Amino acid sequence: MADTATLARIGGLLKVTYGRQYIYEQQNKAAVTRKDFSKAPETARMGGDHYEIPARLQGNRAAIQPQLSSDALATPNRQVEQKFQVFDRMYSGTIRVFEKDIENTEGNDRAFINHLDDEVNQMIEDFLKVQNIDTFMDGSGILSTISSGTTSATQTLLVSTAFGAFGSRYLVKGDVVDVYDSTLTTSRTGGNGLTVSSITRSSGGGNATVVFGASVATTTNDVVVRGAGHVNQSYNGLWSATNNDTGTFQALSRNTFPILKSNVVDAAGAALSETHLQQVLSTVEINAGTDIPVEEFRCHQAQWDAYVSLGYAQKRFMNDKLDKGYQSIDYNGLPFKKDVDCPPAAVFALTMQCVQNGIMKPLGWMDREGNMLKWDAGYAAYKAVALEFGNFVYTRPNNLGRIQGLSYGNIYAL
Repeated sequence: MADTATLARIGGLLKVTYGRQYIYEQQNKAAVTRKDFSKAPETARMGGDHYEIPARLQGNRAAIQPQLSSDALATPNRQVEQKFQVFDRMYSGTIRVFEKDIENTEGNDRAFINHLDDEVNQMIEDFLKVQNIDTFMDGSGILSTISSGTTSATQTLLVSTAFGAFGSRYLVKGDVVDVYDSTLTTSRTGGNGLTVSSITRSSGGGNATVVFGASVATTTNDVVVRGAGHVNQSYNGLWSATNNDTGTFQALSRNTFPILKSNVVDAAGAALSETHLQQVLSTVEINAGTDIPVEEFRCHQAQWDAYVSLGYAQKRFMNDKLDKGYQSIDYNGLPFKKDVDCPPAAVFALTMQCVQNGIMKPLGWMDREGNMLKWDAGYAAYKAVALEFGNFVYTRPNNLGRIQGLSYGNIYAL
């Protein structure tokens, strides 16, 4: 029999009456794009201090000139190569299981499932989900933005088309987060973090509300980040790779080398149109050439539905069959792929061979001494730690692009 402490921990796994031997999952754990990154060609292998990629940033046009036969030759020059430097980052995930809970469920037909197996398998699913979210982000760890500063456990999260104004989209009850000023310098909790106690999702175009486990003094436009005091430690995602700012990317300055800027089309709050899609393709061609063309678009369901609406008006109906649906869509032969973790106001134009998954240590359990489970000293319990070391590597950021600032309906502001 289970005691009250066991029921408090894993009561949801144990039978009161006999029933089916699995749990009905309520969470969206889809990790579409993260899994595709792992399959990217020429996957980078990191190791040692960091990973380097040679990048030719400047040609030898200075040594080419029109001239008369009596003119002096042009001054000799050379190609200019620099190196992208990509430093690995780390994700970890920890589970804790009690001896009594393992015994109560292991090989026991009175339990719904094996508790240990469930914790291990679902940790991996959660791990991939977190990484899939970060796949679309900028490496800072930003998940949402404080709409209006206040001193309270209850905080309002901004919902708009701007980056970071994601409301509660990337938060779930039980998450551990932190609140930082907009420069990511000062933790409003002193690096101690906060637990998400409850969430009121956005509806009707309004902002979202989150209740933390403790009061925190915030300022308008503060940001909510994953973990306690862990800013700028996530993998550098697509938002960072597709920026056209003057900052530093993969250790090279986009201000010094503007050719490293990606291609951004700002919709400024307008609805998605074929003009936006063509513009981002054209800017890639102008900036990077056509020897490695864009291969696909990635978008949220909001922009998938917007594009379907554009295509429906052009759809032809043959014979007597009225087919009102789409199983797949494309633009100019380039497939649209949807991912629930993509920011709803953005569409990414990707060349997958320019997006690589640099892995130093693949996702796995910390078991160098041969045991995945380690005794949690002082308790009749065990811990297990999952780890991955690596980072995303972008060989040609100027061959990527994004459409940002797209409008979307209130139904998608969840």
